[in-house]
Amino acid sequence: MNKPLLTVGVVGAGGSALHHLAGCVHSGLVGRAVLVEPDDEARARLRQRYGLIKADYTELGPLLADSAVSVVDVCGPVADRFDVARQCLQAGKHVILDSPPAQTVAELDELARLAEQTGRLLLCALHPLHMPAHRKLHELLRREPLPPPVHATALSVLPAEGEADEVLVAVFEAIVSLQQFLAPAAGVLGASLTDTTASALLALPEGVTAQISVLRSVVGERPWGERRLFTTEGMIWLRDNPEDELPLLIAHGNELAPVKVTAPPDVVEYAAVHCMEHLLDCVVSVASEPAVFAEARAALTVWEAWRAHSVCASA
Repeated sequence: MNKPLLTVGVVGAGGSALHHLAGCVHSGLVGRAVLVEPDDEARARLRQRYGLIKADYTELGPLLADSAVSVVDVCGPVADRFDVARQCLQAGKHVILDSPPAQTVAELDELARLAEQTGRLLLCALHPLHMPAHRKLHELLRREPLPPPVHATALSVLPAEGEADEVLVAVFEAIVSLQQFLAPAAGVLGASLTDTTASALLALPEGVTAQISVLRSVVGERPWGERRLFTTEGMIWLRDNPEDELPLLIAHGNELAPVKVTAPPDVVEYAAVHCMEHLLDCVVSVASEPAVFAEARAALTVWEAWRAHSVCASA
């Protein structure tokens, strides 16, 4: 007998809500969605685009009272995620946290304790884990471990216009994308943050450093990025640019070897959609993801330190 389709709550029309709703449609696991968004235009825009949304509200209360809603995707402003997720867990809902999952490690740990107490799932959406080039590199590294790293860089380019949290989100996801291949950062050596740019210099174990740069572009409508891992034997270059034909390159000395990867037109959207599909599978099977939660927590530890360092640097 087939299981009944899920009713999913989505809080916030910003963040990854658009792509997560597409993931709900593509998954075939969702029969109904409920949206909470205070902005009338944003709420109407999403409801018009997705017939899956059968009800929409300006406040959280009606969603919490809807017994059919079994899981809530918490998007919207990063500053609101802890309080929204806390209320959803207390109401007996499974929770999916958009990226980054909270503002501080203390908030995330509190949500994890509450999820354990209520017997609910607390899942973190780490989109970089679902990018085709990243998944392919993981496959290669399972066969042959990465040579000792010496330096790493991550560049993220955002459209000129966008949401206020986008720069913060891009730094967090850059940390995730580097730390999935390298050891967690041991500290933050330098940081900066403005409305349109951000940078971070991270110290990794054994003298390795990692540099992250985020900027808004004056041209282009799609975000893109690249990651470079420099090792004692060469370089690995991951490119998340939809225009690139070769998203994964590996250099050994003077030799440059492209690795065949099928890249969709918009890898950022692709990763978010497939991430949501995967998380919905977890909800249906009631399967937690301790390894992914640990990755989210490790990245949040560095991200929180970077934000504090940025504030101190600008004071």
